[in-house]
Amino acid sequence: MRKRRERQKRRFGNAGVQLAALGVAVSVFGVSAVLGADMLADTAVYAAADPYEGITQEGELGIAQVLAEESGFDLDEGIAVSEESAENADSSAEESSPLSSQEEQADVLSSRQPAEVPESSVPPSQPASSGQASEKPPASSSNGNMEDEDLIAVIAGAVQCEIVGTNTTPIPQYYEAYKAQAVACRSYMEHYKKAYGRYPAMSYRTPHSKTVELVRQVYREVLYYGNSPANAVYHAASGGHTQSSQYVWGGALPYLSAVESAYDDLPSSYAISVDAARQKLSAAGIAVSGEPDTWFDLSGATYTDGGFVSTIPVCGTAVSANTLRDRVFGASNLKSTKITDITVSGGLITFSTKGYGHGVGLSQRGALGYSAAGWGYHQILTHYYKGVTIRTM
Repeated sequence: MRKRRERQKRRFGNAGVQLAALGVAVSVFGVSAVLGADMLADTAVYAAADPYEGITQEGELGIAQVLAEESGFDLDEGIAVSEESAENADSSAEESSPLSSQEEQADVLSSRQPAEVPESSVPPSQPASSGQASEKPPASSSNGNMEDEDLIAVIAGAVQCEIVGTNTTPIPQYYEAYKAQAVACRSYMEHYKKAYGRYPAMSYRTPHSKTVELVRQVYREVLYYGNSPANAVYHAASGGHTQSSQYVWGGALPYLSAVESAYDDLPSSYAISVDAARQKLSAAGIAVSGEPDTWFDLSGATYTDGGFVSTIPVCGTAVSANTLRDRVFGASNLKSTKITDITVSGGLITFSTKGYGHGVGLSQRGALGYSAAGWGYHQILTHYYKGVTIRTM
C-alpha cells in the first residue's frame, strides 16, 4: 500500500519569490504554490479573460516524485530509477515534517497571489554539491530579481526535485531532458513574473553538483511566444499524447497544443469502495442513483484532442473528468483523466488510466525518453511547445 507523501513547505521571498521545500522520495522539481480551502471552486477549471495570466501550473507531481511513490515501478525504454535511489529518497521523505497530501492541498501556484514573507524570515542559503535535501532555497533581492548564482540554485533545485530525483545523481543519457526542464522552469518563472511582478513558488531540493553544472549551461535561455515568455507548464507523463490547454484551464494558447509523446504511457489504476465513491460523489453535488456498475458510462464519454476524457456520464449526467479528478477522487488517486477502463467488482470501482498529471506542455517522462533516444534539449522543447522561440536573457 502506497504511503502518503509527506512534505514540508517553506515560503521565501523578499520580493515575493516563493520557494517551497519539498520532502518527497526519489523526486524531482515541480513548481508549487499554496491554494486555499476553496481551491477547488477557484482552480478546477480556470478560464481567465487574459489566457496569458489564466493558465497556472497545477499541483502535479514531477516524474521523479511519481517514481518515488511507485515503489519498485519499472520504467521501460531505458528509463530507470535504482532501488538504492528509491531507498535514499524514502529515507529523506520520512525525515520531513508532514503538511498535507496532494489531494487535500496542492503545492503549486495559486491563481490568487501567495502571501509575501517578511525579509527577516528569509534564511540565507547556498547551492550544495551533494544530493541531500535542503529546506533553504536562496532568497531574492528586494526588487524581485535574483542574482545569477541564486537563480541557478533555484532552477537547479527545482530540476533536482522535478526530474532528476532527491539524492539522485544525474544520469548522462538524460542530460538533455534535464536541460529542457531547466529552460521550461526559467520560462515559467519569467512568465509569472511578467504577469505578477514576482517569481512564483517553486519546489526545491538541494541540487547535485552535476545538476547545477547542467543548469548553468542553459539558465539564461527562455522560451518566448511572440514578445512574451511562454507559460511553459509541464507534467509527469501524458499517456502517449499531450492535450491542449483549453481542456484543463479553459484558456487556449497556441504553443500549448496537443502533440504525440512517446515513452510515457505510465499505466496505473485506482480502486475505491462503492460506499466511499458514493460519499465522494454526493459530497461533490453529483446525484447518485442506480447500481454501481451503471454509474460511470465510459462509452458515452467525450474526449480531448489528446485522448483524455473530457466529460463522462455519471448516473446520466455529463460530468467533467477534471472535476472527478480534482474535486471528487483527488489528483494523487485518479492520476490522469486519460481513463481507459472502469470496472466494478467485489464492492470496488477500479479506474484504469494512462499518464500522470494534467497532460499539457512538456511531458517529463517523454523528455527523458527522447533524450535517451538522442534528442537535444532544443528539439525536445520545440516538440512540446509549438511555435516558440528560444532567447537568451
